[in-house]
Amino acid sequence: MMDIFDQGVKVLQDVPQLEPILLKNLFRTHGKKTLKAPQRPITQPKPPDPNNKSILPEENTWLWDSYMKVKDNMEECIKPL
Repeated sequence: MMDIFDQGVKVLQDVPQLEPILLKNLFRTHGKKTLKAPQRPITQPKPPDPNNKSILPEENTWLWDSYMKVKDNMEECIKPL
């Protein structure tokens, strides 16, 4: 089940940008461009140090949290079985 979650996120990374395809005269580069899509972190992201303002938080923390929530809920549903 979690593989389906990861496959869904991976499919988002393959969505092409339509503007270079439709408006070829406006774009000089003709390479394949895709939309920027989130990637699930391999390990749990650490929260940034509140004292160090130059370090930004991991932008895909929400995806990690969603993944773990789905996984925890699936494990909770399987327990009675």
